Amino acid sequence: MYGLKEAGKLSNLRLVSLLSSAGFFETRTPCLFRHLTRPIAFVLVVDDFGIKYQNRDDFDYLVSSLSRLYQVKASPVATRFLGFTLEHDRAHRTLTLSYPGYVDAMLFRLRPLGVKPAASPSLYVPPHYGASDPQRPTSDSSPPATPAQKQELQIAIGYLLYYGRCVDGRVLPATCALASVLSTATQRTMVELERLLGFVAAHRDGRKVFHPSSMLLDILTDASYLSRPKAGSVGGSFHHLGRALDPDFINAPISVHSTGIPIVCSSVQEAEYAGTFAAAKIGTGERQVLDDLGYPQPPTVIHCDNEVAVGLAQKSVKPKLSKSCDMRLHWLQDRVAQQQFIVRHIPGAINVADFFTKPLPVHRHKFLAPFIASDIGGSRFSRRLDRKLTKSK
Repeated sequence: MYGLKEAGKLSNLRLVSLLSSAGFFETRTPCLFRHLTRPIAFVLVVDDFGIKYQNRDDFDYLVSSLSRLYQVKASPVATRFLGFTLEHDRAHRTLTLSYPGYVDAMLFRLRPLGVKPAASPSLYVPPHYGASDPQRPTSDSSPPATPAQKQELQIAIGYLLYYGRCVDGRVLPATCALASVLSTATQRTMVELERLLGFVAAHRDGRKVFHPSSMLLDILTDASYLSRPKAGSVGGSFHHLGRALDPDFINAPISVHSTGIPIVCSSVQEAEYAGTFAAAKIGTGERQVLDDLGYPQPPTVIHCDNEVAVGLAQKSVKPKLSKSCDMRLHWLQDRVAQQQFIVRHIPGAINVADFFTKPLPVHRHKFLAPFIASDIGGSRFSRRLDRKLTKSK
């Protein structure tokens, strides 16, 4: 009944009952269903079904089971799901995910007259080293943003957070940085928004290209220390499905994250450890989803470019002055002991997660961006790094 507050729950119970009578059961992952005997699984989001199957008979069985109560529109080869466009390239064995028209709709709403293109989504301020010019806390003394500007900022963040997490991770760090200062936005914030919109306008074809993998979760993590106002630090991570026999393989990400660390870190090492902790928390849920899909996971490797943080996670470094993270972050040590995760060191130059923690110079942005949202996914990072170093020489 329209307007009944219990309608959603009643509809769900009715659907689950129908599926149960056909042999389908809900796994530990909410809205992810599998069949008792048939090799078929699907995820349900409101009224959209994303189905994984091997035999056409199993697909037809699910459709016929649903058709007993509902009018069903089904396609054996998915081309659309949750608004996204899916493109299958059988010859090259790739799956491309994109959202055509999404960026155009946002820019038409916010900048109908156009915006100046930008090569990167963030304004990069190079650091100054040396005793004669020490690092200073960042401050913003520009005038506050107007209410109309704050509303515009809210609209842009709403559009780009969803888009950055699902399709084009290149815009996620800058969007999260703007979201963290939304309540105290200034004219400087609006300049940063203009830069982000300029990048989006120049790169409207964001997409992810997934290549065949061993369905093994692999995580790269990084952190930036005191890079946000009020002594805030940022953790970032890149989660993808790798290949068992090719540790250098980089696939398109199944998820990317850029988020403020909810504690004031007392050192770079603590920030890196906190970033690794956050990535492992997310990875725990992803491991369960993969297991529920029928891909049990060995210990998941988390790559971190800070040796002290790696040592803390593996308990090979004796902690000092670490009481602030004893209760919050040593959960990671417990999960490593349970062999759910293995934390390994990775050189910072080839750490994709570096992209999600701070603004980067244009040359560094251009080097890392193709791994996050374009057709280079599926390449081996070490080869690309070798080419870059050779060109630099």
